[in-house]
Amino acid sequence: PLLVRRFFERLQTDLARAQAALAKDDPRAGRHFAEVARMPQKGYKEIEGAKAKLREVADREIRLAELSLSTDEKEGLATLQQVSMDLKETPQGLQADLLLAQVDHVKGNLPSAIQRLHKVLKAEGLESFAAEVERAWKHLEKISAEGQDQLNAALNLVSAGDRKKALQMLRVIAKDYAGMPAAKKAAEAAKDLE
Repeated sequence: PLLVRRFFERLQTDLARAQAALAKDDPRAGRHFAEVARMPQKGYKEIEGAKAKLREVADREIRLAELSLSTDEKEGLATLQQVSMDLKETPQGLQADLLLAQVDHVKGNLPSAIQRLHKVLKAEGLESFAAEVERAWKHLEKISAEGQDQLNAALNLVSAGDRKKALQMLRVIAKDYAGMPAAKKAAEAAKDLE
């Protein structure tokens, strides 16, 4: 009974802090709701309420970040990175990671995109993260297909006799697509050409 009472007091304190931050339009409100939502205890309506409020606050933050990306990319990226950090281990935090991975992919920063997608995949098997994990798999499949296309182009250069350019291309593929099947194949092909 004493442990339950202490937990409930902590829950009430944390929830009050989150609600106060929200009332002040404090950007840390999402982080405070996430702290309550991550509590492992089941059956507390306060925790379920915090999860609902977290979705509301985080969805608003993510929408604002998406809008910012089109007008002030630096600010949009900073907001998404903050959401990712503040809401880690929540579906909304993984959603921010997915958006950051998309931006990295579009900018050609493939190692970072792949790393972020692998971070999302660590939540595989947890029901509450199923949608984010599925999106991460689809994005990785797209990146993998692009890597395979580049690998095929490099191998065509070998067939055409341009070994120097092919070797350069294979090294770039091995580096950029690290952790993907195309990278391993590119590294092996480059080793064979050296």
